[in-house]
Amino acid sequence: MGFVAPDAQQVDFEAIPILLDDESPPSRRRLRLERPTPRCVRPKPCATIRVDEDVEIILDPTAELSRGFGARPQMHRSLPALYLEPHRVNMSRHCTVCRQQFRSGDLRVGFMQEPQLLPQWVHLCCTRRARLRSIGRWMAHHPQVTEAELDKALDTLGRPGGSSNELQPWSYLAATVHEWTTTLLRERGHRSTAAALESEREIADVLATLPCEQLQEAHDSCAICHQTLDVGEMVCRLPCEHVYHVGCIDAWLRPYPERFTNDFFRDSLPELEFKLEEACVKGSIQEVHDLILKGADKDAPLDQDLKTPLMIACQLGWFHLVKWLVEFEEVDMDGPMSRCGFRAMDYAGKEQFRWPNEEVEIADYLRSMGSNYSWWGACFAGDIPRIDEYLQNGQDINEINPVLWNYNAVDCALHGGCAKAAQFLVARGGMITVRNCHVPVWEDMLWSLGRGDAFMYKEWGIEEGTFTKL
Repeated sequence: MGFVAPDAQQVDFEAIPILLDDESPPSRRRLRLERPTPRCVRPKPCATIRVDEDVEIILDPTAELSRGFGARPQMHRSLPALYLEPHRVNMSRHCTVCRQQFRSGDLRVGFMQEPQLLPQWVHLCCTRRARLRSIGRWMAHHPQVTEAELDKALDTLGRPGGSSNELQPWSYLAATVHEWTTTLLRERGHRSTAAALESEREIADVLATLPCEQLQEAHDSCAICHQTLDVGEMVCRLPCEHVYHVGCIDAWLRPYPERFTNDFFRDSLPELEFKLEEACVKGSIQEVHDLILKGADKDAPLDQDLKTPLMIACQLGWFHLVKWLVEFEEVDMDGPMSRCGFRAMDYAGKEQFRWPNEEVEIADYLRSMGSNYSWWGACFAGDIPRIDEYLQNGQDINEINPVLWNYNAVDCALHGGCAKAAQFLVARGGMITVRNCHVPVWEDMLWSLGRGDAFMYKEWGIEEGTFTKL
């Protein structure tokens, strides 16, 4: 039986589906028409993407047509952003925060943060460390979750979070099929985000001083990850007798658990200041300028040594960034002081970014802009007129800097390679400290004070330490 072409007036051309030839490259995709049939129905655009065996992401059906191919699809905002359920035995997942395997019956929370397209599952007790911005989002919970467990989850997730990533609404297949109940997460009377962060930092400062120990006898479980503690593991025991894995309590105490730069002060910085410190280390003027425009504090201390952006640029020799910060951002050159008593100019002088280093004369530039050395910076840089000015105004020539390896002025001049300044200081009464004969290989060795037969160490009451033999 041959094909009979229908009358053109009887054909509904808008009902003819338009399909893409997927076998062709994206740049050469062709449009082809299917033959009309009596039951021709326009197919609906694909509205879901299958991510996992139990995860689907529901997309906007018109998103791909309106933005073009290759653009990132937008997700429905009416979907839940979090899912609460008890862990089942057949699920082989682990918590993305504490990295421990879920045990049967553990309450776990699933969420998705931009820009990732894969869900993350964490213990309910670990959501605080994940610092989720969950207030105002919808949460769906499994029917087996009890009222008490749900109330605990609402209280935990009702805290203000400090993460910079937004929660992404998504569709969890099990919740969609079984029509889980959804609840809007509201703030449960907790303090503001700034107050919460300050409280966490105060707690961290106290608990960071607690000693760690090797567990001598088996314990029920870690109070954070709820995993059994075995003999020989390194733990931290609080006065309340709660016992934690060292890694668990370290991650819990940090305001931003995803950061670990071996500097608690830097890891605790707000998001803008943390990125500002990274931009200053890279010497990127554009990134520094953009972050300051967004509200980053241009004179804030950015690490445990309390160095400001200008100090970091001076220490690393970013001359172009120094000029930009001084002339365009108008940072404070002399007001902020680092932990060792340095100004920005002192770091440039100590690192030899001064005359006769003609290519990077940062210290000379800052002097021309009105700055000047501190006492310690003048000793490191060998600025004899500045040293003499301090001495004429009552400066103690043998003052010790407890942050700079217990150096005095003569030590600083010798460390900076300024022999004439060291001779000047000795002539004015500066004391030459006698230190151990070993060559310092790393910076900690600079704390070594010297032989015990020197009367000054006994007079000062110096105690014996790792590099101090009395």
